[in-house]
Amino acid sequence: MRWRNVFIMVLVLVVVQAVLHRLVGMGPRRLLPDLLLMTAVVLVLRSMDNDALIVAWLLGFFKDLITEAPLGAYAIAFGLTALLLTWLRELLYRDNTLGMMLVTFLAAVVIEELVLIWSIYQDRISSGNWGSTTTAILLGAVVTAAVAPYGQWLLLKLRYWLGWTQRKRYGGN
Repeated sequence: MRWRNVFIMVLVLVVVQAVLHRLVGMGPRRLLPDLLLMTAVVLVLRSMDNDALIVAWLLGFFKDLITEAPLGAYAIAFGLTALLLTWLRELLYRDNTLGMMLVTFLAAVVIEELVLIWSIYQDRISSGNWGSTTTAILLGAVVTAAVAPYGQWLLLKLRYWLGWTQRKRYGGN
């Protein structure tokens, strides 16, 4: 990967995520697609090298910086989820839009619930808000999954600029 270009992409995503959160969020909880998570999932599933693990951790770290979560919670959650997806990516059919949406939805729910549990453990959030927060997490995951195919399309267009080699497919085209 071309690390300078990847870093520029990460900074642009962080700025877009922060601006969208302040301006366009839907509802009282500001439901928005999580562009950082969506990018991490697409890169891990579609990339040939394990540099995507580093990028996923970096995206999680930057999400830590723009949210009120404990520092390092998103970085660890993104890294662990990326590691799990690298083990599972040979079993998944990555060219299927619904499959990409399902994986993005599940990754969003797992990551946000891990961070919620860590925040409750550190007494940053009261455990009485678990139900409403989980509902917001599920709705946010649905929005993120709905936008995932467009993010995948855009990242596939940028793959040469990012220096990202795509995984080889066997038994097909």
